[in-house]
Amino acid sequence: MSEKAAGPRLVLSNPKDGTARTIILTSQQMSVFRGKRIGDEVDASVLGLGAGRIRITGGSNIAGIPMRPDVSGGRLVGVILTRGIGFHARRKPPSKRKKDRNRRPVKGLRKRVTVHGNVLSDDIIQINAVLVA
Repeated sequence: MSEKAAGPRLVLSNPKDGTARTIILTSQQMSVFRGKRIGDEVDASVLGLGAGRIRITGGSNIAGIPMRPDVSGGRLVGVILTRGIGFHARRKPPSKRKKDRNRRPVKGLRKRVTVHGNVLSDDIIQINAVLVA
């Protein structure tokens, strides 16, 4: 894996034209985001995008574990979820033959899932954000 692809990246969505682009962040640019929470806004001129604001909407760490806005801190936590980010309401299939039938969503299912807190830290590899005018 190249060094350029291994760095943290910002996936920036523009709701006006419906596009999203990926920006590889340098260590100085990442220091602007470090310590911010989901929902916080950052000035877009720091990244050279001109006037405007960037609102942080989420992210994930190097293992693909998503950030969740209702879990405080910048740590991994195992929580019991019934819906929302990081939760898929499906039971595991009992065998390969019955796979399609048992993959349907199940009402009332709760699972213990590992999620990341809402604070951006060094383990976050992808930051999802929206461009706000």
